[in-house]
Amino acid sequence: MNKRTLIFLISFLWLPGCSWLPQIPDPFADKPPVVKDQAASWKQHLAFIKGMKNWHLNGKLGIRTPEDSNSAYIDWQQQHNRFTIVLSGPLGQSIAKLNGEPGHVELNTADHGRYFANTPEQLMRNELGWNLPVSNLKFWVRGIPAPQGNQTISLNPQGLLAKLQQANWTIHYDRYQQVGDTWMPGKVRFFSKQLKLTFVIKDWQLSQ
Repeated sequence: MNKRTLIFLISFLWLPGCSWLPQIPDPFADKPPVVKDQAASWKQHLAFIKGMKNWHLNGKLGIRTPEDSNSAYIDWQQQHNRFTIVLSGPLGQSIAKLNGEPGHVELNTADHGRYFANTPEQLMRNELGWNLPVSNLKFWVRGIPAPQGNQTISLNPQGLLAKLQQANWTIHYDRYQQVGDTWMPGKVRFFSKQLKLTFVIKDWQLSQ
């Protein structure tokens, strides 16, 4: 691993251990109601979520590789194709901020590092050597497949995604929470051969 990659890991994702991060209380005691026609309910839910172009989430992100595992707080704001993702530590201090729009992605780290790429995927490959489909995450984290690429889905009794396989990733939806008149993921686990990501989402805000 070269020095630049090591610095990037430390400042962007690799926080010094995860024990200092308190557990987010579980606010998701309620479960979505069971539906008779899961396929029809899923079709309606999918259309509704696709229509949500602006959204905001905050919670906790866990990252595991074969060598290490750590976590950070995450705040993700999406406005159509523009996004801002902020990772922060236990006292709210910003560790990294990722801004992006089609054709341009910029990462600013706490040590004043600045990194640029045309796509978030390119940024991950250039700096970390990871094949992380960042552009797909904006769909997956909302509980729907990305529009491009083959997909295999499994629905739960509530007509929501229980499991998704796409782009060599497997995603498990362990928990949902009610947001207005719909249900959004509360805990999601992402698996590839190289990485495991866990999102525990505390709060969702949705708008058209």
